[in-house]
Amino acid sequence: MSMLRALSLGSLAALIAASAWSATITVPGDQPTIQAAVSAAAPGDTIQVAAGTYVENVTVDRALVLLGAQANVTPVDSGRAGGESTIQGTLTIAANEVTVNGFEVAPSGVGIDWPANAANRSGLTLTSNYVHSGTSMAGVYLLSPSTVSGVIGAANVTISDNLISVGAPGSLSMAAVLVGGGASGTAIYDGLVVTDNELSSPGGGFGLGGFLAAWAINAPVITGNTVSNTGYGIWLQGLASAVIEENVFDHTGAYALAIDADGASVKNNTFQNCYPTESDGSASWGLVLLGGAFGGSCSDIDVRDNDFRYNNNANASRPESGALVMSGCDAGSIVFRNNNFIDGGQATGAVALSSEAVGVVDAENNWWGSAEGPSDPVGTIEVPTSPEPAAADMVNAEPAGSLGGAVSEGVDYYPWLGSLALHGEGSVLAWDKDTMKFYLCDDPSNPETGIELVSGQSYTVAGETLVCTITGVNGDRQVVVTNAEPGSTPNALRVRWYKLGSALYRAYEWSTVGGTTKTAVYQRGQTYFYDTQTWENGFWGLAHTITDGPDWDVDYSAVKQP
Repeated sequence: MSMLRALSLGSLAALIAASAWSATITVPGDQPTIQAAVSAAAPGDTIQVAAGTYVENVTVDRALVLLGAQANVTPVDSGRAGGESTIQGTLTIAANEVTVNGFEVAPSGVGIDWPANAANRSGLTLTSNYVHSGTSMAGVYLLSPSTVSGVIGAANVTISDNLISVGAPGSLSMAAVLVGGGASGTAIYDGLVVTDNELSSPGGGFGLGGFLAAWAINAPVITGNTVSNTGYGIWLQGLASAVIEENVFDHTGAYALAIDADGASVKNNTFQNCYPTESDGSASWGLVLLGGAFGGSCSDIDVRDNDFRYNNNANASRPESGALVMSGCDAGSIVFRNNNFIDGGQATGAVALSSEAVGVVDAENNWWGSAEGPSDPVGTIEVPTSPEPAAADMVNAEPAGSLGGAVSEGVDYYPWLGSLALHGEGSVLAWDKDTMKFYLCDDPSNPETGIELVSGQSYTVAGETLVCTITGVNGDRQVVVTNAEPGSTPNALRVRWYKLGSALYRAYEWSTVGGTTKTAVYQRGQTYFYDTQTWENGFWGLAHTITDGPDWDVDYSAVKQP
């Protein structure tokens, strides 16, 4: 046989093998049920499931891609247009390298089960699925107890863009996503990514199947999730080099985020309405650094650019507080920076930041709810003062009645921010036409979720200090936001709203460092520069990004308002 012929036959065989490897099986076209399709498939095949209800428990025992009718479509409670591929039962993933995309799963027990049936599990991708049940103990259960004991390895697990809501109020639901450790309760996770999900459960949002010291979750990425209506939000231990950013915790019971970690970035998260239903006299918290309380450790934690909106419920059974550093944490390696601690003032006993750890937590340059700083009645040297005293000597008790949230001993809180910090590189300047109020916010369709601008007050945006002036009443109002950094040339952003009859008009005017004044008119997402300051036929907001540097450079884009 010639070498050329051998190569040709080899190439043909490879093509045939590749073709067989990538076969697609349809349900119910090629096979009547999902399980029948799995049984007929070869590893690497794709199973395409049409919209419909499939009453079956499905076990996937080979590497496959399962695509529902809503693959890559973000799930919503009301259902997605075009119908769902609904599995009424449990979907068990018993093999490695499996993708499940675009299904509705309505179980009576666990929704999607990834059991510890091998010493090393890897390659699970769950995306765009809607998992819900009033009786389920877990929406997704990773490494549930199975046939293998000892240490279980789990690698490359991605859970993204899912809506997982399990357990009725008062049920024994454990968590929307449960991180297990096999039969022995010991696991090592590498490459765990949980992003852009909506998680809710009377038990917890995302937590461990037990509080175990022999737990390792290396370099997890937990970003962009909304965790709401849970007994606790996220409870994870054994973290290392964790990224926990841009999550929203809302109505999350006693703890919104509780972790022990050796290295973590906790950044740009929102903590609000973190209060429990039970009553045992202790506090509830937005963030808890667990330290050695459950056999772990906590060090090298960077808590930055978060919003702690606490003490907003007068009926909370326990004081609703901001953040807690527990005993056993390495206080000297924990930093809180550029966070907002906003006390709703609904109950006594609430605390912005408390530390039980030995040593001092660095909590300089945060907003404590007042330009006068936080409340700290214990110490010997009143701040602000120069030189800065040691944290143990600081006291901040004046002026009485004008201080922000309370801090404990062991917290270095001075210097503090003199104005509320706006996080990220951009914000939207919005006007609520019903209340006639101005806001800086992330979501212009809901301006009241942002920060209401108060005339004469200063704000910190991306490191810049801005002063706001509001004039006018009713239908004729104007806001001017001015750069007020010491030593800089003030540059103003002026926005004017007014009414003529039922028509709304808006104009934007800003000055540059060179003194040039420009006026912008926005229409259908485009920017036009005119000499006139009138604009109608729509209602748009102004998104602006303030970059670093003395010039206060501003980028503009239009954002529609209701």
